Amino acid sequence: MRRVLTSTTFSYSDGLALWEKAPNAKDFDVVEGAGHYEMYDEAEYVDEAVETLHAFYREHLAD
Repeated sequence: MRRVLTSTTFSYSDGLALWEKAPNAKDFDVVEGAGHYEMYDEAEYVDEAVETLHAFYREHLAD
């Protein structure tokens, strides 16, 4: 399981609790300064999240 969360929303604590219970937890990433809505259309935050996920997928799903 990989979680990418924002640091300024209530979902952070819920996401952390879920990740801690996952039997196959891999990485826990936090996009500092981003709120829920910033993750939709603010390039600074979206780019960070996409790069994090892209690296994870490259590592674990590559041919």
